[in-house]
Amino acid sequence: MARSGASFKEALNDSLRRGLELPTEDELVRPFRVRSRPMGVRRGVELDNIGELLDLLDGIKTINSLL
Repeated sequence: MARSGASFKEALNDSLRRGLELPTEDELVRPFRVRSRPMGVRRGVELDNIGELLDLLDGIKTINSLL
């Protein structure tokens, strides 16, 4: 505002006008897409035992924190 010499009200109105304008074709961006793929489960990992899973994850966190 100080650089352009505009008042706060003028700067706010200008920003709102620019934000509410419809985008031109050049400004349109393709939406970001995440492609999924089957990951499966590691061999030896039992999904039936939550305690074992938590221990496994805790061990992975510990190893990563040491690196």
